[in-house]
Amino acid sequence: MLTSANAMALNSRLSTSHTCWASAAVLQQDGVRGKVASMLGYLVADDEVAHVDVSISGTERTTDIARAAVFTKDKVVVVDINGHAAVTSTVVARDALRSLRLHDVPNLIAGGFGDGSPLRVALDYGSAFEEVTVLQLGHTGQTPRNAQELQDFLPSLVSDIARAHE
Repeated sequence: MLTSANAMALNSRLSTSHTCWASAAVLQQDGVRGKVASMLGYLVADDEVAHVDVSISGTERTTDIARAAVFTKDKVVVVDINGHAAVTSTVVARDALRSLRLHDVPNLIAGGFGDGSPLRVALDYGSAFEEVTVLQLGHTGQTPRNAQELQDFLPSLVSDIARAHE
């Protein structure tokens, strides 16, 4: 697939991850959404996407912070948007995962994932990321589809820890 086709497909996946992907002010300035999708297009290339997560600190200001994370079979690609700063990206091997913490989970005893309760996951990649060592998944603004995808992806993340220590 051409890199531009990859970027367009990834942009579509990003928009289904967060309800404000198309409207957040930080992503509307200077073609930032296109830059994010383009970086991901180059770095993900033809790899099959296993999970996508977008977090946005706010929707009104161009100085808000946003992060897009794309997981493939072997790598994690993270693109950070820090207000007016340049869009930057980092690629890390998935087996660099050191620990996984659950902060919130739906109450399985009281009805499970269908009750709208959040699933919040913190992934510690140690020094693999220069500025951020913990990658947060699950967020305010997450679409119901993305919440289900995160639930389905969680066992794969747990397996990453086992692979990292083989």
